[in-house]
Amino acid sequence: MSSDIEKREKSGAMTSGGTVSISAIKRRRESEKSVSDLVRVVKMNPKLQLILMFDITASMFGYFEEVRKHLAMIVAAVRERVPRSEFAIFAFRNHGDKDRYDQIFYTSPLTSDLSVVNRAIEKIRRGGGGPDALTCMEECLRAANGLSWKESAQKAIVVIGDMPPHGVLDSVTKCYAGIDYRQEVIGFKKKQIKVYSVFCGTSQRVRDFYQKMATDTNGRFMDFDSIEMIVELIVGVSMKETGNLDKFLADLRSRKQLSPAKERVLKLLE
Repeated sequence: MSSDIEKREKSGAMTSGGTVSISAIKRRRESEKSVSDLVRVVKMNPKLQLILMFDITASMFGYFEEVRKHLAMIVAAVRERVPRSEFAIFAFRNHGDKDRYDQIFYTSPLTSDLSVVNRAIEKIRRGGGGPDALTCMEECLRAANGLSWKESAQKAIVVIGDMPPHGVLDSVTKCYAGIDYRQEVIGFKKKQIKVYSVFCGTSQRVRDFYQKMATDTNGRFMDFDSIEMIVELIVGVSMKETGNLDKFLADLRSRKQLSPAKERVLKLLE
């Protein structure tokens, strides 16, 4: 009897007692590897990559604070429709704040791990508005260009501010880091990264800059000062980029959660 069992095990046959054959084990392992590979591909190839970039000087900090308070809700709302999504948080002060703060700008990697995003956002502190009143936004734009963008993903940056980088109201040579913001915008266009710019100021020249940055990258320009609507706007950008905006609006409408103010903001994305 024992020799008979040994023969069947060596031959890889299925025994009457239900012993799994070697070939079956091999097929199962290959199947498990395929599933594992698929999971890894999903993680490596997000459908949406989104940077939230804020001016955090005193006049603008309220927008950042609103997003900080509701970040988990934003991510959950996006992932309900776009599970394969990655986020990053960027923030900038003025170059003139360099002697007053340890950091004048903040960046984080694109990641699907909400805890990483939370750690990045918790490091950011209010303050700034240095003597030149011009931001170091161009340093954030360059850092954004250097992230690990995936060719197959929809890519977007939401920029919220009321002042420009160096090169709009003065010369690009005034940038402390020697960065020309125009080259960074060209980089976004080449990578198919859309800029959704939210202008919260009053200067026409600065408004024109925010509008051109969006136009040049095939994004959208928004001119409003409604802090409480910024969360809906960010979710709306995500829906727009992944082709879900109409369904999102219809869903909000069916749940009676689409106020006239919210609808006006989201319609700006169409």
